[in-house]
Amino acid sequence: MYQKLEKPGCKWGIFGIASLIGNIALMAFYTVVTGWIIYYFIKFLTGQNADFGFTQMITNPTVNVVFLLVTVVVA
Repeated sequence: MYQKLEKPGCKWGIFGIASLIGNIALMAFYTVVTGWIIYYFIKFLTGQNADFGFTQMITNPTVNVVFLLVTVVVA
């Protein structure tokens, strides 16, 4: 979109693309972590905090995908 405004020979568009890729990578990381937080919060609210197992949660792809989708929908 802004390529029309960029002067010929300028390479500032590369920084814009790098910023976009960086933001997408950060968002991908933080949505996963936020899904974990929501999972633990629900476990806490239901009183199942005695068996919080990070390994147990990580090895179950269904739990990860469901809480990732919950994070994306809520956000």
